[in-house]
Amino acid sequence: MPNKKNHHKNHILRYEQYLSEDPDNIVLLTTLGDLYHQAGDLQQAVHCFKQCLALENDNLVANICLAKVLISGHRFHLAESLLRKLINNSQNSESIQHDLGLCLYYQQRWSEAEAIFDRIRHIGKDNIKYLVYCLHHQQQLGKAIALSKEWLKLSPGDATEGYISLLEMDYGSLIVAQNRARKVLSQSPTNIHANLVCGLNAILHQKWQQARLHLNQASYSGSKHPRVFLYLGLVNMLERNYASSIDIIRHINPNCAKALLFTLLGWCQLLNNKSLLAEEYFKRAIATDNGQESAYSGLCIVYTLQQLYSEAKECLRKSNAIDDQSAAITIATQFLAQASQQNNTLFFERSVLESLRESPQLMNYLKDKVVTNAMAIADLSPPKKKQHMASDIIMLMSQSTAKSVTEPLAQET
Repeated sequence: MPNKKNHHKNHILRYEQYLSEDPDNIVLLTTLGDLYHQAGDLQQAVHCFKQCLALENDNLVANICLAKVLISGHRFHLAESLLRKLINNSQNSESIQHDLGLCLYYQQRWSEAEAIFDRIRHIGKDNIKYLVYCLHHQQQLGKAIALSKEWLKLSPGDATEGYISLLEMDYGSLIVAQNRARKVLSQSPTNIHANLVCGLNAILHQKWQQARLHLNQASYSGSKHPRVFLYLGLVNMLERNYASSIDIIRHINPNCAKALLFTLLGWCQLLNNKSLLAEEYFKRAIATDNGQESAYSGLCIVYTLQQLYSEAKECLRKSNAIDDQSAAITIATQFLAQASQQNNTLFFERSVLESLRESPQLMNYLKDKVVTNAMAIADLSPPKKKQHMASDIIMLMSQSTAKSVTEPLAQET
C-alpha cells in the first residue's frame, strides 16, 4: 500500500497531466493547488491559486484556499487582507470568519480574535477551542475554565482534557490540574499539555529529572510549543548546564515573548561567563519592554564587572523604579557596593560569577520569573494543512461551474 507522501505525489502528477491538456481549467488548478498544500509545497500551491485568480479574480474557492496556504506559511497579515476583502464583498461564511480569527490569533491580537470566535462559537468545535485559547492568553482564566466545560462536551477526549489541565495549573488549582494531567497521561503518554503540567509541577518541587522526562516527552511528540522549550531551558539552567540552556531557549520563536526570552538568555550568558553577550541580550530585552527590571538588574551586574560604575548605578536606579523589592535588585546592589572595595578586578569577576551560580536566591528568582510570565506565552505554530479536500471544492463551486468542467475531477474523487 503506498504511503501518504507517494499518494500525494501520484495525485499531483495526475492532475499536472490533466492541466497540461486544459491549462485554464479553474477546477483542476484549484484541486492541484490543494494537493500541493497537502504535500507541504506552499510555493506551488500559491502559484496555482494565483493562476486561478488571474482567470477569475472573484473565484471564492481560490481566494479561500489561498488564504489557508498563507496561514500555513505564517503570512498572517496577507491572509487577513485577503479575507477582509472577501468579507467586504459580502462573502462572510463561517469558514472565512474562522480563518480571519486564526490570522488575528497568530498575530497575538487576542481580543479581536476573541470577538470573532465568540460570534461563531455555536458553529464547529474549533471555534470554542480558539475562544478558550484567546481568553487564556488574556489571563481571563476563570472565564476560560468555565467555557472549557462547554468545549469538553463538544470535543471530549484527552486533547481537550490535557489543555484544561494546563488552564487549571495556570489558574492556581495545582492539585486539580495535576490529577487531571496524570489521568490524561495514563491514556495518552505524549499529550503535550498534560506533560507541561507535570513537568512544571516537577520544576516547582525541584525534581529536575522528572521535569526533564515530562518535557522531553512533550518535545518528542513533535510539539514546538514554546513553553516546553522554555521550561527545558530553565531546568538546564538550574542544573548549571548553561550552554545547553542557551541553545534550547535560543531556538524558541522570539515573537512568543521577546522580553522574557532575551532576559533569560542574558542571565544564562552572564552565568556562562559571557558578559558581552549577556549585555547584548539585556539591552534587547529592554528595547522590547523597558519595564523589565530583571534585565536592568542583570545589566547592572554586567556594567559592574566592566567597571562602568555610573552606568551600573543608572541601571540600578531604573530597576528600583520598576520594582524595589526584586531579588535581582538586591543581588545587583550587593555586587555594586562590593566592587568599589576590590583592587583585583579579575578575582572580583570570578567571585561574582561564582556567587551568582551558587545563589539560591537568584535561581529561585529566575525560576519564579519564568514560571509566572510563561503563562501568557502562546503556541504560535498554526495548522500547516488547513485546506479543502477535492470533494469540498466541487461542492463549493457547483453553483458557478458547469458540470462538464467538473467531470474529470469527479472521476478522481
